[in-house]
Amino acid sequence: MTHRNAGFTLIEILVVLVIIAVLVSMATINTSHDGRYDDLKNESERIKFILTAAADEALFQNKNLGLLLSKTEMRPYFWEEDFAATNAVPNVSGTPQAKPRIWKPYEGRHVKAYQLPEDYSFELAIEGQTISLPYTIKEDEEKIEPNAFLFASGEQTPLTLTLSIDEFTATARVRGDGLGRYYAEVIREDE
Repeated sequence: MTHRNAGFTLIEILVVLVIIAVLVSMATINTSHDGRYDDLKNESERIKFILTAAADEALFQNKNLGLLLSKTEMRPYFWEEDFAATNAVPNVSGTPQAKPRIWKPYEGRHVKAYQLPEDYSFELAIEGQTISLPYTIKEDEEKIEPNAFLFASGEQTPLTLTLSIDEFTATARVRGDGLGRYYAEVIREDE
């Protein structure tokens, strides 16, 4: 009678490894990964970068910037004295009136008009209050009123931009604290 050594044979170990590999591959196949989460995260990071770059440009270029938003786009503007109105009529007391300031389109090194991809949309909240955004931005230089401001002094409008994709339950949030710091996060539907 032969005495068998304690332990497993190589064949037994290989069979167990094959079974584990098959189970792991089935689990990987069954978990459907939706690339829209990654797309949403990437888009929120891109918007965070744009907002950070705009805040930096306002500070370093010594310009007061404004961001005008619609549901699908964001356009930067800068505040400029209207030199065409330098011959302003004096007011009643005879002193010249202050030169009017107007918002002009701004395009900096990293700050440009930004259009969201198709099926994406913005929602804006400033200091916790939701702001109604139009579907498109109408170009009328006389009536441009930006939604958020980035001042040359470093002060900014504290805001929360919520980014969503049509017929997708997850959203992304880009939040600015008013001091030049921006944070991006994706909120999944199960949270």
